[in-house]
Amino acid sequence: MIKEKMVYNYDKLKGRIREKRLTYKEFAEKIGISETGLYNIFNNKYCFRQENIDRGKKILDIPDSEVWLYFFNH
Repeated sequence: MIKEKMVYNYDKLKGRIREKRLTYKEFAEKIGISETGLYNIFNNKYCFRQENIDRGKKILDIPDSEVWLYFFNH
């Protein structure tokens, strides 16, 4: 059985980061990862960890009901 890798689209998240006038580096530091780690996530090499999502939604004022739009959009 071949496992397909989930590919996420982070365009909405990237836009929200810019709306909040943060650089990717600043956002990455605030959620506890490196800038390189964030770029790896954006390129679908790695996934966000739960604690990074929790921090990110607070920093970006994302309601729980919309988390999937930013962090799990296909």
